[in-house]
Amino acid sequence: MAKIEVAPENWVGRLWTDNPDDWLERVYAIAASWRIPWDDGQAHPMLLDWLKRNPLDTSRKVLDAGCGLGYNAEAFAAHGFKVTAFDVSSSAVETCRFYSAGHSAVGAARRKSVSYQQADLLAPPVRWRRRFDVVFEAALLQVLADPKETMQRALHNLCGFVKPGGTLMTICRLRTRTTPQNRRPPWHFELAELRRITADEGFVLQEHVTRKTAGVTRALLSFSRSSS
Repeated sequence: MAKIEVAPENWVGRLWTDNPDDWLERVYAIAASWRIPWDDGQAHPMLLDWLKRNPLDTSRKVLDAGCGLGYNAEAFAAHGFKVTAFDVSSSAVETCRFYSAGHSAVGAARRKSVSYQQADLLAPPVRWRRRFDVVFEAALLQVLADPKETMQRALHNLCGFVKPGGTLMTICRLRTRTTPQNRRPPWHFELAELRRITADEGFVLQEHVTRKTAGVTRALLSFSRSSS
């Protein structure tokens, strides 16, 4: 599974199709050879900071939506959580399972407590409804085909996974006055829109942390669901 360092310029962008599921599968299918631009070899820094600030009961169940190569799922598992992680890309899931089986230096540090599964956020398993204490996604919403209707469906399903009294977390790009208008992903979102959609599902924004890197404003948003 060793990766070469040299790859065609913007190879990920060149693979883009109007079907994000197909695009992600094509990207992860050749990820063993070319390094994916968003593969930093570690969990998202904003998630790691959140885990430090929010020590939780480790008996809680976590769902990582759009897990990619599994680094965020492994960060939750390292803190003792029971983690289910899924991705629409079968190649991504196979890679995660390969690592978790102990193959390669990456796999040596991984925990077998993470259950990696292939699933589609827009057509999720019914058994996941209101099953998890913490539901997490990072950069999944921003690569969906439609930044409006499809994103709302996806966010509705994410909310549906959360138990009463549970937490929904997202790390996404926020739109600012200087954000250019994209014609394709990654999309940027309005904070007010995300708050409105989650409020309709019974959630309240609990934490809002922003970080600007390379001209892009990213936010970690944590929403809590009422206990009723």
